[in-house]
This record gives sequence, structure tokens and C-alpha cells, in this order.
Amino acid sequence: MIIKGFKNYCTVVIMAFIFGMGITIFVTDYFGDCALKIMECEAKAADINAYEWEKEWTGLQKQMADGATAVLKKEITFNDKDVSEEEKATTIKSYDINNAVPMWTLSSDMTMIADYHKNNNSLSGLIKWSDRWYIPAKTMTGEDATILLQKEKDGYHVYGQYFGNDDNYVADTADEIKDKIKKELSGVYITEVRNISIPFYDINLIYIRQEDGKEKVIPYQSESAITLNDIGEEEGKLYTVSEFISNMENEYEEYSEQELKQIVKENKTQQNLGGSLLPKKKKVEEKDKSRDFFSGHITIMIISIVLAVGVLFVIKFIIRRKYEN
Repeated sequence: MIIKGFKNYCTVVIMAFIFGMGITIFVTDYFGDCALKIMECEAKAADINAYEWEKEWTGLQKQMADGATAVLKKEITFNDKDVSEEEKATTIKSYDINNAVPMWTLSSDMTMIADYHKNNNSLSGLIKWSDRWYIPAKTMTGEDATILLQKEKDGYHVYGQYFGNDDNYVADTADEIKDKIKKELSGVYITEVRNISIPFYDINLIYIRQEDGKEKVIPYQSESAITLNDIGEEEGKLYTVSEFISNMENEYEEYSEQELKQIVKENKTQQNLGGSLLPKKKKVEEKDKSRDFFSGHITIMIISIVLAVGVLFVIKFIIRRKYEN
């Protein structure tokens, strides 16, 4: 009887153990699948959200292509025989309109920092659509080039061709910008992406606004520019907007409204303003320099006087002891 009862007890324990394991596996699989599905849904939502701004850029590209294709074709040379070997390096052979980079501008380049603070420390609301484009292209020798396109009242016009890094200070293609944003902000909800041209400082900003309101930028500068060097930032690196503005503010001092009015008055026309002004760096006041200079000399003089008095006292003491002996 005892053995039979023990066997029954063991059977119950084993069955309970098997049942418990089954329940554990079921619960783990069920909730594991739920968690996985939630993560997949979040990832899909992030992808859909990221796609929205990409879709906006694609729509803008299509609108531009409809109105600019005829103009752009005039920039293409189809017959190699018409071009000398020397000219081939600066002759456009093809362009990639599907990778064109759209450009926005600020309300004012020269008052960017002040406008940012007036706008509750935000660039959103200061950005304007300019319908200007950087279109990646290739020369007859296979080198990279860029076509600058601008829409005016009578349609699109080509305002320049850039070769290599010559004054072209933005990411090479729209795909490059998209890949960089996906890499730097994977899974982040993005509501707005703008390529902001700021010619006054010779820089471009890839502006990114997240769903939570946080703003970030990826700066680029022209080959001859020193703006990013001055503020200690790297081209193609992600920064918060507040960090970027703070670095700019530490290095540059914007012109006051009175100064701008005076400059406009002197130049007579607003058109001359952009070309005649350069960014104004903050200066260390001469008063402070001279104060440091004199402070250092006064300190040296005081130390010298103290040492001289000390030496005289020692000499006088030695002479007195000598006479006393």
C-alpha cells in the first residue's frame, strides 16, 4: 500500500511538473510573440513616418522634373566630337534628377541667432521653401558635378554648374541624406526634413524635426569656408539645434538692426547687402587685454620690490652683526 501510494504521488508530481512546463512554454511563447509583434509594429510605424518626409521630397522632385526637364537637357552635351579633351572635364554628360536635393532658406541669414531666440529657441517657422535645387551630374570624364537650379516667375533657370567640391557644400545626393538620417536616427519618429541653404555663413544645414519637437541638424560647408572650423563642429555630423546655435553664438556676433540699416543706407540698395557683408566674429576687448598686461606687470613690480626690500634687510642685518662682533 505504501509503495502504491508513493507511485501515485510520484505520478501526480510528474504530471504537475509537465503541466507546469507546458503552461510556462505557452505563456512565454504567447507574450514573447506579443512583444515581438509590438516591436514590429513600432518599427513599421517609424518606417512609415520616415517615409512621409521622403515621399514629400519625391513629390517635390516630380514637380520640379515636370517643369525643368527641358531646361536641364540644354545643359547636356550629347556629341563628344564637339568638345575638346580639355573641356570634357567641365562638360556635363548626364544628371540624376531623382537624386536632386531640394533647398530651403531662412527668413534671414544674418539674424539667424536672434531670430532663433525670438522664435522660442526653435528654427521651425523660420524656414521658407525656395524651390532651388542641387542636381547631381556627371562630366564627360566621369567626374562628379552639380547643377544649381532655381525657379523664377517665368520658370526654372540654371544658375551655375559646380565641379568636384567647387562651392558645392551639401551632401552629394538625396539618397545620401536619407541613408545618413536613417543611420543616425533609426526608429525615431521624424516629421520634417529640410536642407537649409545659409550662404551668409557658407554652410548648409540638414534640418530634422522629430515628433517630440526635438530639432537636430547635420551641417555642411563649402570647400573654402571656415565656419565649422571656427565653431568646432564637423561636416556631416549630427548636432542638436541648440548645440549648433550655442556654438555659433560663442564665435559670431550678429549685426544689430541699427548697423544693418546704416549699411543698407550706405549701399543704397538691398541687393548690395549680401555681397558686401561678412560674418562678424566676436572680439576680445582691448581694454581687457591691456588690463591683463598691466596687471601682470604690476604683479612683477610688487614681487621685485618685496625681494629688493628683503635683500636690503638681510644685508643690513649681516652688517649690524659684523659691527657688534
